[in-house]
Amino acid sequence: QCKIRISDVGGVATDASDDWFSIHEPPKTLTVIAPNGGEQWETGSTHDISWQSNAGGDVKIELVKSGAIESIVAANTQNDGRYTWTVANTLDETSTYRVQITSVSYPEATDYSDNFFSILKPASITVTSPNGGEQWQAGSQHNIMWTHHRVGSQVKIEHTVNGQSWSVIAANAPNGGVYVWTLPDINSATCKVRITDSDGSPGDESDASFSIIKEENK
Repeated sequence: QCKIRISDVGGVATDASDDWFSIHEPPKTLTVIAPNGGEQWETGSTHDISWQSNAGGDVKIELVKSGAIESIVAANTQNDGRYTWTVANTLDETSTYRVQITSVSYPEATDYSDNFFSILKPASITVTSPNGGEQWQAGSQHNIMWTHHRVGSQVKIEHTVNGQSWSVIAANAPNGGVYVWTLPDINSATCKVRITDSDGSPGDESDASFSIIKEENK
């Protein structure tokens, strides 16, 4: 219900708009900034979800996986352009995630990541054998075994007989999950094996001590 009137400064000649025109508020908008595609976030890590919006009020943040709502990150959080998110450890490892953010008061103000981002499980190595309680004969051969995730092609394998100093079994062993070890000629009930990525992290060691026994001590 707006009109414009224009008059001569003397007031003689004047005219106004023949009909009403409208002035509207700018449309409510929202734009996701991050994650917006290509990011690789590990479970358990913390990242900022960010956006721009003129809608005010609160927003709802949802995690979308392969086109379907996976979970609600925040049902109501202030529309201030930033939300600190700790990526849940229970989320699947896949590269088909997006974030969708929607104004609570103006649902038409909504947006989601332009492209997919990835959620990954942290890199890890887990020693499975020897893992405690084994009694292996000195000089015999046994398999050192481990599982791994997102680790390089080579690992470093070490052992200890006292829990303090470590000796190298293989500095650059193929990361195949199995290494055939010829046990040293020692006698100890406090042995452990440690396996690390070639750059030193991640790594793992036997959960408990195992024994290497000389023949005469069996």
